[in-house]
Amino acid sequence: MNRFISPKIAWLLQATFATLFVISAEGALLHWLVNKVSVNFLNLIILGFDLVWWALPAYLLNLAIERFFWISIESRTGQIIPNIIRNFVASIIYILAVFGIIAFVFNQQITGLLATSGMIAMIIGLAIQVNISNIFSGIAINLEQPFRIGDWVKVGEFQEGKVTNITWRSTTILDRNNVTICIPNSTAAESSIKNFTYPEKNVELWFEVFIDPRYRSTRISKLLLDAALSTPGVLATPAPYAKYKGMSDWASVYIVGYVIDDYGKKSVIKNALWSRIEIHLGRAGITPALQRLKVNFVEGDGGYSEKEVSALDLINEIEIFNPFSVESKKILSDSMKRIFFPMGQNVVTQGESGDSMFCIVEGTVGVVINIGPGKTLEVARLGAGTFFGEMALLTGEPRTASIVAVSDIYVYEITKDDLVPLINKQPEVSMLISKILTERQIATESKKTTATKVKIDEKGLMSQFFNKIQNFFGSK
Repeated sequence: MNRFISPKIAWLLQATFATLFVISAEGALLHWLVNKVSVNFLNLIILGFDLVWWALPAYLLNLAIERFFWISIESRTGQIIPNIIRNFVASIIYILAVFGIIAFVFNQQITGLLATSGMIAMIIGLAIQVNISNIFSGIAINLEQPFRIGDWVKVGEFQEGKVTNITWRSTTILDRNNVTICIPNSTAAESSIKNFTYPEKNVELWFEVFIDPRYRSTRISKLLLDAALSTPGVLATPAPYAKYKGMSDWASVYIVGYVIDDYGKKSVIKNALWSRIEIHLGRAGITPALQRLKVNFVEGDGGYSEKEVSALDLINEIEIFNPFSVESKKILSDSMKRIFFPMGQNVVTQGESGDSMFCIVEGTVGVVINIGPGKTLEVARLGAGTFFGEMALLTGEPRTASIVAVSDIYVYEITKDDLVPLINKQPEVSMLISKILTERQIATESKKTTATKVKIDEKGLMSQFFNKIQNFFGSK
């Protein structure tokens, strides 16, 4: 039957047949006993059937509520209805059936009983009204689902946090300090609820940055945008933005806006963005303004200029050049070329040969790989203070990815010809650079293979790097 008739229709048919069976049984039994038993015994049988006609509907009504209401709610919400709710509703139905039997079967006045039961119900209701309110609010929350387990929410004035459990009495939230907040459902139902995860995971955030008002707003807006574009966790689409808001009484105000798809990492991404802003502004010789500097503005601090980081500073920041002497680093910095790439232009292309690396002074680039005929995928973004192409510079290996300018960028290029005289002057640096490359490679691979615990041959890897460097630079 279940294959052709829905469970609800099947239950209705069964209830109907049960009722018809009782009716038929009553008629047949009375007809058979009418001339065989005394009138008093017959009246007792009739009384029994009268009781059945009150008890049976109450029983069927409870079954109907169970089948069509409680089970339906449980399937929709994934939560089990507490037995206290089921028993409470069932008790009301059976109490009403008892009152009906007393009034209509035994022809007794029930006014006193109603008054007494009403008083008892009032006392019980007052005693458990908070729990009842929480339970029914829990039903409403589970039906409407303003939030789900795993969502990041802010309920009323409570701290925002991640929903870890929803029961019929309360909602449990774990805030960013790993503190568990237990909110009664009645409070949650009456409070404003902000859901940062559902129905959309993308959340737009923004904050203000204060800069010395003497710098050009277009310049600052570009640097702030470059920082946002190169921050891990900030979505490329919708794109971040940086806008000049206007002047306060002590600084120029800029707004940096961005979109994330993991609200749980909000603080981490924001901190990373601030770090990127500090780097990008620092590369241009600019620092965010502090309100305490207002006195300096009044007194005057002479002229000012945007002093970008020098080529020598970049060399000193890059680990692979640590083995070189101070003199060699100075020679190398003097030979580095500053190059401009407009937005959208390829700096290098995947698969092409190369013998140079690049240090980003200003702007943001995208690391793009080919994933199929005519298909590409951006796997990372790099901003000021980062570099790329070191393997091509040191070993001559083909470019493993295309580097595309996401914004107008300035880079310093270091070529093989710049390094040849320095390596010939300090042959020992080949081994030291090989060691650094090996350590970087092991650190990268260890992140990929943490689960499998793959052991990397450090000596063999360093030997490979050393041989490649020696062969590429023609050293003996």
